[in-house]
Amino acid sequence: MKLYEEAIRNNPVDSITLNSYGTALASANKFDQAFEQFEHALKIEPNDTVSLFVYANHLEIDCKFEDAIIYFEKMLLYSEKLIKVHIEYLYFKLGQLYYQTQQKNEGRRYFDLAVEQADQQDAAKLRTAQEILAIKPYNTDATNILREINENSSVFTKARKTLSLDVKCAEKPIFY
Repeated sequence: MKLYEEAIRNNPVDSITLNSYGTALASANKFDQAFEQFEHALKIEPNDTVSLFVYANHLEIDCKFEDAIIYFEKMLLYSEKLIKVHIEYLYFKLGQLYYQTQQKNEGRRYFDLAVEQADQQDAAKLRTAQEILAIKPYNTDATNILREINENSSVFTKARKTLSLDVKCAEKPIFY
């Protein structure tokens, strides 16, 4: 920690060092001190998507979901700096956080945006169901998504048949 402190004394406007120091503090469960470093980095470069991400991620780790949402959403304001996969990640993350904070409609909106953004929409729908079920087991939205995939996706239907070892359709016995 002393090396970080010395580096910051020598260059107090280096957002990379501030974020690194903040991450080290958070790893030591010193979240309040870490958040000060992240906020300082954002005062220096308010549009820096790396600083926004690091801060939002650590807010989530500290279960400050509402605050994390604010900073992940700020990242979307600078989407021209992000590649498609990062935007898709942010949509999934925001969907997850909104579900976590009992804001189902907003969560669903972000999950829908993630699916629209995805190159493989069925895989994105599957991930949406997974994210929802991780937060709310037995959620009807998630099970409806899985039913939709099951009924409409030829790719997943073939995989399901393969995995279920449809014995009655086999020409040869499966077990010898």
